[in-house]
Amino acid sequence: MILIGCIMSGPELGKSRIDYIISAIMRAASDLLRDFEVGACPAVNIVYCVAGSLGEPDWDHGRVVRFSRKKQLILVHSAVPREVVQSADPLEYLIMELHGANALAFEYFRKRGIDFPLREAEALVQAIRRRVISGDDMVQ
Repeated sequence: MILIGCIMSGPELGKSRIDYIISAIMRAASDLLRDFEVGACPAVNIVYCVAGSLGEPDWDHGRVVRFSRKKQLILVHSAVPREVVQSADPLEYLIMELHGANALAFEYFRKRGIDFPLREAEALVQAIRRRVISGDDMVQ
């Protein structure tokens, strides 16, 4: 119920600490949702928009940018500001943004009379966090 993507705003971000951590989050989510099919239940696709030399988001945190009723999927763009990119440990911010995307999805779907599985989505975020912290999904 959570798909994760990333837009890096600069070539210097490749192979950076933020790139490694986002990649680990994406792998953990993919592993945990191996059998998930888009459209099977309401879901959120969060795309981290990471500030870099080619630009930075002009909004804070997450915002809903698209909705597919057919796929029961919303797209949330999550701003990752320069101070997070440059921090030694951006993981907690990135996890907080996943929780925020869940909250946005819950409210967005609720207004349309659709039940978003918030409890399961929040449990998934915690499982992703545990996997990344344990190092199971970190690129060395």
